[in-house]
Amino acid sequence: MKCTFHYFILFLFTSNIVFGQGVSEAQQTQIDALFADFDNSPTVAYGIIYNDEIISKFFGQSSRDSKQPEQFRLGGIAMHFTAYAILSLVENKQIALTDQVSPYLSEEVSLKMEGITVHDLLTHAHGLPEYWSLKQLQGKTAYDTFQPSDAAAIFKQPLDPLMPQGQEVSFSGTGAYLLARIVEKVSGKSFAQYTHDQLFAPLKMQHTYFCDTNTSRNQNIVSYLNKGDYYEPQIVQHNDSGAAGLIATMEDLLIWFKHLQEKESTLHQQLDQSIKYNATTISETPNGQITFGQQFTYELRGVQKIWDYGSIGGFASSVFRFPEQDLSIVILSKNGLTYNGFLGMHTADILLADVYEEEESPLEQEAVVEVNTIPLTQSIKEAFVGHYFNNDRYLLREIKVIDDTLRYHNSDYNSTFNLLPINEQELLVKTHLGDHKIMRTPTGIDFLIDGESSRLEKLASDQMVSPLPDSFMGSYHNEGLQLQLSIVKESDQLFLLDDETERFVLQVVGQQRFVTKSNRYKYIKLRMEGDTPAVYVSSDGYKNIPFEQINCSTIDRI
Repeated sequence: MKCTFHYFILFLFTSNIVFGQGVSEAQQTQIDALFADFDNSPTVAYGIIYNDEIISKFFGQSSRDSKQPEQFRLGGIAMHFTAYAILSLVENKQIALTDQVSPYLSEEVSLKMEGITVHDLLTHAHGLPEYWSLKQLQGKTAYDTFQPSDAAAIFKQPLDPLMPQGQEVSFSGTGAYLLARIVEKVSGKSFAQYTHDQLFAPLKMQHTYFCDTNTSRNQNIVSYLNKGDYYEPQIVQHNDSGAAGLIATMEDLLIWFKHLQEKESTLHQQLDQSIKYNATTISETPNGQITFGQQFTYELRGVQKIWDYGSIGGFASSVFRFPEQDLSIVILSKNGLTYNGFLGMHTADILLADVYEEEESPLEQEAVVEVNTIPLTQSIKEAFVGHYFNNDRYLLREIKVIDDTLRYHNSDYNSTFNLLPINEQELLVKTHLGDHKIMRTPTGIDFLIDGESSRLEKLASDQMVSPLPDSFMGSYHNEGLQLQLSIVKESDQLFLLDDETERFVLQVVGQQRFVTKSNRYKYIKLRMEGDTPAVYVSSDGYKNIPFEQINCSTIDRI
């Protein structure tokens, strides 16, 4: 019989606590019920700071050693503490947000960083390739060991920017990783040592630290992969300090968020400020506005919420803070969940039920606006049928006729929707997310959703059948990233084979240009460089990663 372990601790930060101002007994019973499904899983825990009361409770079959508090990897939540580290240097006037980063990083990376400032890295307006995508390109999953040398290999590449600096705010781990390197350069200490000395040790967060090669503590923190009928232990090491690589306990995190809740310093206030890069580039994301503390903030039913989440190798973590209500909620798990934030939000619903404003409910249902459609004509077919491509996001879509009905086909998800002509220039597409319009343009179509358009260019028929010379068949290698891929032809169909022997169909979108269904190799461009074929790989988070064809000379180097 499996043993179920429940752990409860109530501890105080002040001596004048008044019970009843925080979590009531009835509320705690409701909260505990949210976690009942985890009695037979590896650890899932919650921590609550409400006014002056602090509670933490653990559920499940814990691997906790009674002599050692249970530790968790925090994934992307590490970036919050990286922001604190760089802002502490700014507060001490050891560095300025307006400083250009090139002098600090010239020996570390080969990225094109002219004009990029510390502020750009902190506000995600640097335009550099996306860190997590580059890890994925290396074939590193959340369960694979990732060492500092792996991260260094990424940034030693002469990578192209995703977009010009300052053009767009795009949330990424790139800034946090590079900011940690700047902290090391300015302080003369490893990032792990600096954060220990300046943050964790003063607050007596004794079991919290960033991993790196100099960390002497045990880095083999165990998580679990849900296999359906059992949980498989996983030893995951992500030592890329700055963007990830942070280990902590529930007790330590409650110390930090209690400290953040009480401290009135300028630095702590800045952590919770929303980033506004400039008049036209702001930090609005689907998760809310980005704060300087690398969290997200927005108003929920009249209440300001600041939140954050992370997941890595079977660990998940989330934080929900409500500053005006003196409430912070921390959720930690190591049972294979990739997101546990729903537990935090349900906990907040219980504790703030009397604080939230009523949800708006219209007195009467809005009338459904019927859009008049017309019969499908031959001219509409000729105008819209064909393949379409978005060159920024590498999206390939198709409009075709099936059973005398226009259909919009998304090959990424193998989904098809009926299209109804409104007039010669507009089509209506009905999906489970609502009604949208497809509008014809001189060169393709605009897919209009909630007032925002996604433009796709129509591909000529000869672009879809562009032949590839046999000289491009063979294997290719990126020496810096130690990656290999191959281009092969079988029965007139082209495939890409990666270093893990996965194979992906190459779909033609132009002369020597292809897309695949793999996020690692979303867009493939082949070209001759002198007499030698080369492959360039792009995806959402990076552009033009080069691979040279393997021949005798490259084999010698490999």
